[in-house]
Order: sequence, then structure tokens, then C-alpha cells
Amino acid sequence: MNKASIPSILLFCISFLYAFQSVVYCQPPVIAPDSLVLNCQPASFIIGDSFDNNFFYWNETYYWDPMISTHDLCEERATLAIDITGSCLGAATKIQYQLFLDLDQNDTLETVINSANLGSAGLGWNKVLFGNATNPNFTGGIPRQFDERQVASNQKYGFALQITQTGQTRTAAVRWNTQADSNAYFLPQLPHGKHKIVWTIEDTCGNVQTCTSNFTIKDTGKPSIQCLAGLNFNFVFNSKVQLWASDFLMSYADNCTPQDNLMIGIRNVGTGTGFPVDVNGNPQTSVTYVCPDIGVKNIELWVKDKAGNTNFCTSSATVGDNNEYCNIDPTILRGRATTEADKGVENVSIHIVGSGFSSPPYSQYFKTNIIGAYNAKFVNGKLVVVTPYKNDNPANGVSTYDLVLISKHILALEPLNSPYKIIAADINKSNSITSFDIVELRKLILGIDTAFNNNTSWRFVEKNYVFPNTLNPFQATFNEQITHPNYSGWEDFQDFVAIKIGDLNGSAITNGSAIESEARNGHTLMLSTENRSVKTGETFTLRLSAAERVQAYQFTLHFQNLSLLNVQPLSRDMDLGNFGIFEHALTTSYNGVETGAFELTFRAQADGQISDFLYLSDEITPSAAYQQDQRMEIGLQFNGPIAGTTADFDFTLYQNQPNPFNAQTKIGFFLPAFAGASADEPAKAPAQTEAQLVTLKIFDLIGNLIYTQQAQFQPGYQQFILNSADLPINNTALLLYQVETVFGSYTKKMLVLK
Repeated sequence: MNKASIPSILLFCISFLYAFQSVVYCQPPVIAPDSLVLNCQPASFIIGDSFDNNFFYWNETYYWDPMISTHDLCEERATLAIDITGSCLGAATKIQYQLFLDLDQNDTLETVINSANLGSAGLGWNKVLFGNATNPNFTGGIPRQFDERQVASNQKYGFALQITQTGQTRTAAVRWNTQADSNAYFLPQLPHGKHKIVWTIEDTCGNVQTCTSNFTIKDTGKPSIQCLAGLNFNFVFNSKVQLWASDFLMSYADNCTPQDNLMIGIRNVGTGTGFPVDVNGNPQTSVTYVCPDIGVKNIELWVKDKAGNTNFCTSSATVGDNNEYCNIDPTILRGRATTEADKGVENVSIHIVGSGFSSPPYSQYFKTNIIGAYNAKFVNGKLVVVTPYKNDNPANGVSTYDLVLISKHILALEPLNSPYKIIAADINKSNSITSFDIVELRKLILGIDTAFNNNTSWRFVEKNYVFPNTLNPFQATFNEQITHPNYSGWEDFQDFVAIKIGDLNGSAITNGSAIESEARNGHTLMLSTENRSVKTGETFTLRLSAAERVQAYQFTLHFQNLSLLNVQPLSRDMDLGNFGIFEHALTTSYNGVETGAFELTFRAQADGQISDFLYLSDEITPSAAYQQDQRMEIGLQFNGPIAGTTADFDFTLYQNQPNPFNAQTKIGFFLPAFAGASADEPAKAPAQTEAQLVTLKIFDLIGNLIYTQQAQFQPGYQQFILNSADLPINNTALLLYQVETVFGSYTKKMLVLK
């Protein structure tokens, strides 16, 4: 405690020697007449918080801590008090405080608790007046609660002033109490931040004294962390093993910072102090070992909270070479072709060109395997140039949603966040991203173009290449091949980042074991049109529109016994460039701000219902819609006076993904809500939400049934999961898969790689 004012205090002290120690003894102070003495807390002090955050205090949607990104403010018990002595401390002595709080964590004291306005006649309980600091007498402000305990309202805490007397000293303190028992006091729990307390004392002799203390409440507790132990790792194909912090992490937590905001780092024991970071100041999240490092490795696993508090645990792991990758021929040149997300790209052609002083030039081609790896024998000590190439299936991973992402990048609404994605968006290879890229990619989606006009379906960048400007990868020429003037051994790995042109969301199927990566939301976008009878030779116009606005949609609409005469876009942001017209099909790709309505004019070539002549498929343009970055299925809804057509959605079987596949594939299908009862088959009309039996059958090419799977499915998009291990085949095979429902059955082909 500091003495704010000692105008008339007399201290009588004597100093003497006792047991060879100097001792000072002071008599109690003699209070001079008319004196007022305040014993204040320091002018500036810190309250450290090492206790767990209490969910029930300062946890409302209108509170926000920007440092830990949460509406639940961390809090700590705060002792805020003052000792008062004086000769005029009568019953009429006025003792008041103003508690200034920074509740929005912006270093501005915007909220004041005024002890002159507490209790039933004032502030009440479970309330602060946010933003009242600049108002006269601290009135007004926005009422906000801070006590969310599950108790009665008269047991909620509120701010109070507690005054106690001990001898000649009167102590005043900031406290909490409840309306139910206003004489029971508790330490207030105040949120982290920089705050201030101002005490004002006026005694009965007219003496007025004030004390002001600035105080900071902050997290000083170390986070906890526990390591896993006894781990074993082995070198992989490139004679390296990369161990991640997550490999050793058993548990971690903090008293204030939420777990997803804690930082984790790892380092080898003895290689540094403090929280481990890389050259850019980011947490170091992995350690890498090569062949000379075989043996037991000791590591430190660190955790750091948002307040900068750290802790660590130690562990060890045994690094071995059970597969003898470290004993390979050093003249084997090796590497991988992987996507930015580290997915191996299969069947990349690796062209190796070499030359030397004593041997003739040579040229060899190799293919990457299912994990994107290749191994190539070369002439040791000679010039080596490694060039990857892949130019097949340009539509792989490409959809109208990619056009949404390119448009947002061009308009600077959501710039692409990596140089590899920007390269993928450069469809025409012009070293820039423009509307011309959108036009060309849409032609590919619509099936008008079957290849990129000035680009390959994949491009490759040396993995170790550092872009001078990640926001513009075209600023300098990046390395699309690796050149070694004097390649000398296995310690160098020729790795590339593979970029699928046009695929901005990483949905391309990269190898036979990959599965479809686009997230589905289980919803189906319905395209509505009318249904009625038409006669041969009749010309009629149909209006098609989506039932709701989505980010993008695309589909193939097949028409049989109809001649398409005209396509008329109706939405303002749609034109004929959104369509592809074929002999018996129309493809559509639309991304805009409306529902994407359009009209089609047909001439009937036979009598029948319109619903008998139109259906959706994936044959040219896969049918899909996108909303909130997730994929939806598309169905046709025929509306009209004909009974049973109001919700007559087609049963649709989709191509399995991936295809071809090695380990697992998904067979998707759309199951209508009900069949529409017919006179001859009334029992085949299940209730609208009733689960329905669906059968999957797999045949070989001569018609032998080799596999069957059955399950009950609800209406909507559904899928079977098929594992190649369940199929009685030993070699690569082309098979037929058939899905049978009460609505009929469809059959498609798939290729299994063995």
C-alpha cells in the first residue's frame, strides 16, 4: 500500500539490536486532529489470471475478445480496496468509487460502475451500462448482463460497496452481492483488459481525498500439454521421414485461450529455446529426418496461448529403415508429383534428358504411381533435366463453381489465396486472369470444347521453387522443370507441385484410390417446368428455372422425340454463352445473381407427355449445383394439370467417383420422394418420406452377377460405398453396375484397377 497523504501522522520509532539483528519498532500512529489518510493500491498494478475461465460470467453475444476470438470473456477475481484513517470518520463520511472498464478490448474505458448509483434504486443486479463513460454522471449507456448462472434473478450478482471497520482503520472494497442477501459479499470477477478504479473520500470535517489506480487483468497461466511416447517411424520412398507435432500430441488446453486458437510447435531437443518458429516466424510444426538420422530422436512439443504463455513436454521416437530405402542405388533419381494439398497424381509422364562428357545423350520416360512417385535410373554425374507432363481428361475437377471462384478473384471480392490456384485459373495461359479465362473454361464445361486451346490439362512447378510474389506468380518465370548440371545422388529429390488447370477447389480425381472431394449438403436443386400432352408437329415453349437462387448450376438436359428450335435466356446475367446445343441434348452452365431462368422452344416428333421426353444426365456436362461452397444434386420437377406430376422427380444414377478406382468408389443416385401410383402397380408408391429398398448389382462383361448389396434409403441424393476388396477379381477389369429401385433400374460402366 502507498500512503496518498500523511499531513499530520506522527510515528514514534526506536531502533535496537536484538540477537545480532537490527530491529525497528514503531508505535501505532497518533492521529492528528482533522486528518484524513488514504492507504491506496499502487498507481499501476497487474492481476494475473491462472484459473480456468468460468463459462457463466461475461459470456454474451455482445461481448467479444478479438485476441482469442470468442464471445466468452475470460475473467479473474479482482481485489480492489482502500484503507482510510482519520479523526473525522463519522457516520456521514462519504466513500465512493468509479470503476472504469474496457469491455470491448480496444484500450478505451467506455463503461463505468458508479458506486453512488447501485442497488435497487440504481444499477440493480446483473447489469452494467455499456458506453456510459462520457455521459454526465455516467448515466445512460446500453444495459448488458454478465451473470449467466442458472439461478433465480434475485440471486444474480451485482456490483456493491463493502465498508468494514478494524480499530481506527476503515476499509472500502469493490464487491459483488445479490439482491436476496445484500450483506453477503464476494470478490468481483472482472474480464481481462486494462481498467481503472477511482476512489473519492470526503470526511465529516470537509477533507476530500482521491486515489486512482490503473490495473490490468491478464492471462498468466501456462497452458497444459501432454506428449505421446514410444512412437516408431520408418523412412518412406524418398528416404525421408517427416514427423508432425500432431504425431506426438496427446492433449493440450489453456485456462483462457480456446483450444483451436492455441499454437503447437515442435523441435529437436537441444536445438533452440522458447516456442519453436520457422524463418518466417510461424510455428514450426514438423521435423524431418534423413538416412543418417536413424535411431532414437528426442523432441520438445510446445504449446503457446494467445497471451504468449508457453509450456512444453518432451518425448522420443525411434526412426528406422525397415523398408531399406536408405540402401538403394544412389543412381536412382526419384521424386513425386503431388497437388498443393499433397495428393499424389498418378500417370504423370516424367521425361528425363541427360548428357555427359563421355556418354551419349539419353532420353527416358517414366510414369508416376498411385502416390505420384517415380523412380528412374540415370547416368550418374551427368546433366539431368526432369520434365513432368500430363494432358488428359481436361474436365477432371472442373465445374461451374470454379467459374464462381475465378469471377470473385477478378472482381477482387475473394482473391485466390495461393500462387498455384492463380496458375490453375489461367485457362488460356496468358499469364493473367481475365474474363477470357471464364469464357474458355465454360466452353469446356458445356462440352463445346474437349481440350484447352492453349494449355495442357496439368501444369507442374518445382516444389522447392519460391515465388517472388505469391499474389502474382507470373511476375517471374517459374520452374516447370528441374535441371541439375551435375546430378550426383539420392539426397536430391525431384518433386513437383501438380496443378490441375481449371480446378480451383481441389476437386480433381488424382489417382485410382482417390475419392470425390467435393462436400455435398444432401439437398437437391429442382428445375421446374410444365407438364402437359403434346401432339406430333406441335411447336411449344417451356420455361425452366431453378426453384431457388444458388451460386452456380450446370446440367445436361436430354430431349427425345423433340427438335430444339430456340433457346431464349431470361435472366439478365445469362446469354447464349451459357448453353451448348447438341443433336439430342442441351448443356447449361450458369453462375449469377438470379435463378437462371430460360425458355426452350421445341417441335414434337411424337405424341406424349413432356415429362416423357425430357431427362437430366451427366453424359456431357455433369449435373450439379453449388451453394455455400457445397455441391447439390439437380432434379427435374414437372408441374401441370396431369395427375401425379407435381413432385414427379426422376430417379437418376450417377457415374461412380472416382472412375477408374483402385481401393474404393462411391456410386451415387437420386431417389425420388414417391413413385406416382399407377393403375397396374399401385403397391409401388411409397409414402413421401418412407425409406425405400435399393439394390446394387455388379456384373462382369459377359453378364455374370459377381456382387450384390442392398440397403434402405430415404428420398434424395444417396450413395453406395463399394470396396474393390469385396469384388471377386484379381486383375484390372471393366465391370457393369446396376442400381434397382421401385422407380426402375439403370446401368453404367466402371473400371477397377488391380
